[in-house]
Amino acid sequence: MGEKTKEVKAINYLSLALYAFAGLGIEAFYGFLLEPLIYGQQMADWNTRQSIIHWTITCISWVIVAYVILEVSKRRYGFDIFIRTLILVFGQKAFELWFKKKDIPYGGIILALTWGLAHVFTKGSIAVGLLSALGGFIFGIVYLLVNRDIKKTIPILFLMFIL
Repeated sequence: MGEKTKEVKAINYLSLALYAFAGLGIEAFYGFLLEPLIYGQQMADWNTRQSIIHWTITCISWVIVAYVILEVSKRRYGFDIFIRTLILVFGQKAFELWFKKKDIPYGGIILALTWGLAHVFTKGSIAVGLLSALGGFIFGIVYLLVNRDIKKTIPILFLMFIL
């Protein structure tokens, strides 16, 4: 008997992109709700040890989220930039399936909206949010310029992210 294949729809990819965005939101949950309760002070007032603990737990959580999402999608990637790349890739795929156009950086638009809004709320700055949104949109353009090659996309986005 032939193997049964399930048709993957655009909404499936958008769901994965939004799950990846929710995964990034774990940091906000830790930094603005849970850890201030534990430490008795806001993130801006943490000492070095508390900040290191925050980022260690956050990065471990991101790896777990990325792993779970990738198990669902049957691929493997990793850390923060990889989660953003997942938003980009799955957002791109969703809108390409919906609109049948492959030359528009839909994934970059989704990343710009999610990443930009997240920074408006977590940093309390519209300017930081707009700069993050611009970065997300540029990430989407880069993804298209390298012909959706994930092996080229990740190192380029990583370098862009750290610079």
